[in-house]
Amino acid sequence: MTTVLQDSVQAALASAYTIERELGGGGMSRVFVAEERALARRVVVKVLSPDLAAGVSAERFRREILLTARLQHPHIVPVLTTGEIGGLPYYTMPFVDGESLRVRVARTGAMPVAEAVGILRDVTRALDFAHAQGVVHRDIKPENILLAGDSATVTDFGISKALDASRAPGQTGALTELGFAVGTPQYMAPEQISADPDVDHRADLYSLGCVAYELLVGESPFAGVSPTALLRAHLVQNPEPVTARRADVPDALAALIARCLAKDPANRPPTARDVLAMLDGVATPSDGVSSVSLTADVKSIAVLPFTNLSADPASEHFADGLTDEIITDLSMLRTLRVISRQSAMRLKGTDKDVRTIARELGTRYVLTGGIRTAGSNLRVTAQLVDATADAPLWADKYSGTLDDVFDIQERLSRQIVDALRVRLTPDEDRRIAERPIADMRAYEFYLLARQQIWSFTKPSLERALQLIRQAQDLVGENELLLAAEGMIYWQQVNVGLVPVDRYDEYLGKAEACAERIFELNPKSSKGYGLRGAVRNNRAEVAESRDDFKKALVFDRNDPEALLWLGYHYAVAGRIPLARALMDRLQQVDPLTSINLAMYGIVAMCDGDYVEAMRWTQRSVEVDPGNPTHRMVHAQTLAANGRPDEAIAILHGVSSDAPTMAWARLASALGYALEGNREQVLNVITPDLRDAARWDDIFSWWMADSFALVGETEAALDAVQRMIELGIVNYPFLAEYEPFFARLRSEPRFGQLMGQARERWNAFEP
Repeated sequence: MTTVLQDSVQAALASAYTIERELGGGGMSRVFVAEERALARRVVVKVLSPDLAAGVSAERFRREILLTARLQHPHIVPVLTTGEIGGLPYYTMPFVDGESLRVRVARTGAMPVAEAVGILRDVTRALDFAHAQGVVHRDIKPENILLAGDSATVTDFGISKALDASRAPGQTGALTELGFAVGTPQYMAPEQISADPDVDHRADLYSLGCVAYELLVGESPFAGVSPTALLRAHLVQNPEPVTARRADVPDALAALIARCLAKDPANRPPTARDVLAMLDGVATPSDGVSSVSLTADVKSIAVLPFTNLSADPASEHFADGLTDEIITDLSMLRTLRVISRQSAMRLKGTDKDVRTIARELGTRYVLTGGIRTAGSNLRVTAQLVDATADAPLWADKYSGTLDDVFDIQERLSRQIVDALRVRLTPDEDRRIAERPIADMRAYEFYLLARQQIWSFTKPSLERALQLIRQAQDLVGENELLLAAEGMIYWQQVNVGLVPVDRYDEYLGKAEACAERIFELNPKSSKGYGLRGAVRNNRAEVAESRDDFKKALVFDRNDPEALLWLGYHYAVAGRIPLARALMDRLQQVDPLTSINLAMYGIVAMCDGDYVEAMRWTQRSVEVDPGNPTHRMVHAQTLAANGRPDEAIAILHGVSSDAPTMAWARLASALGYALEGNREQVLNVITPDLRDAARWDDIFSWWMADSFALVGETEAALDAVQRMIELGIVNYPFLAEYEPFFARLRSEPRFGQLMGQARERWNAFEP
């Protein structure tokens, strides 16, 4: 399904280009990929959005763009042509076959120092060349830095200047409100924010400092604050030093970033060439300083479940708890990649050798151990193995009582840190010393409750809440206990275990738990993850996404935050970002079935049903009893033209869990694939329709079910709710969604696609 603008662009450029598809533009422009016929090469066509174009002179914009077209440099993406289509200025640039730095950061989080320095050197070379030609970028950010092979190139040079210089009289306020003429808030220099008319090349150096900070820390200097607070922070607040956030960054590099981030341009390096000289000095130190930190890869470790060596099976959860807390300690370290608890626990009782396990998990180091209890006495053994050499780095034994378990946990974590030669920041050192729950009995209740939460049944959730209450009676309010309590309330809504008229009540309880967590610990990844889940059900899509991003700030390896942030990007049509987060998730949690199923959903959102089916098949093989994974796999089977297999799975799920709202939708889709309209209408009762208004995936499945049996208006109502809940992947909805064929000729569907396309284009990651 093309758009009016796409048709206009194709008509205007038909003699030279063939438009292939539209990419999400981010608000400033509509972006199309095209083939240039004469040279058989792909280009990008960027057309200014109508709102923005209304405030600029097309002829003046063209003249300004021509000034930047002379920038010919290996690290600059050049402007090829410029013109006007129906009053809208446009320009073309080469298509770079790679990925943006934004996608790379999503995939890796904080980068190895050597990789970050290499990218920064390329960007600085581009700035040095452009500044010498009198061209200032004014919008340096990860989205405008493209990576192909080992090289970084900067795109959209001079566009902000062209917009600013070509604005019509009286349009300054409108352009500034749109945020395009002056830069992007996360990377904007103080003088740009204050509208200083004398902004010069040093604004680019400030933005470069923001980008450098993000590459090394995993987030921009003032991430997580409101837009108003963000602008004020750039004006008056100094960010936390890089070395306080990450201990392996060389002091010289941290000092350079701090200079680039100086509020007064006079205190920044004078030129990009000076920055480049300093980066060259960091990369090839001449003062005897070791460059090991520049060349070392990110270390990776898997902590395998500790074996219960006691005769008492009741000690099993105790061994699991020790495993979990060591994983939690290590996951806080920015320079270490740690396999998640979920994946580690799937290897419990395995007879695979360490080298095989490390290869399957993609890690170099593996920790194994055992725990033995006798009355109140406790004995722990542990061994750290370098799997590439199949050689132990150290082995040790720890003795004490059950009350000493947290001291033993801390000693173990610190010995791992020392053995791997990982440097700790003061904050990381403090967090390793923290005790999650001071009372051992309360901690045992917590461990037992957590096992119950993920059973997805009403009795198990009721039992979990009882255990959390017992723990709270012993220690009062606690971050872990509140997070578990909130997750219990949210799960009741997530899988539809309480009546719809109580959804708001249960979400309110979960939200209250999150808010109380923030009072205890404003930097709680668990609090942000819980609140993000609640906000998603409340259709607060942007706020939900921000919460999952903040959760990753405080725990870069949080698998649930990676999972749901990736989902957000997939349904918003930012597939490269979604795939990058799924790749990162596979690095930290490769054996958890929900992650495999989610990768299948991402592939579906990209229109690749064959790949999607491969992922969902793997998820079912890993966890064959899970209803969610079976349902998603059935959806991909049907999308691949195998409806009979899908129908059998869907009816099997509905018979296994007949009272669960999610499983009732399985029955509806099964009947819909059979073409049984009467049974679809019998299954989708008013209360199930109400439940779908609280959940984007519920709405999606309901739209599919109604569309397949010709219930057009009901299907379109569900599509409208999908869009309201954040499923705005315009290409997917308009072209790829496998069961919307009957809807696409409907006028109302076209109107809904217009809404989806606007939100898709305006989406900001």
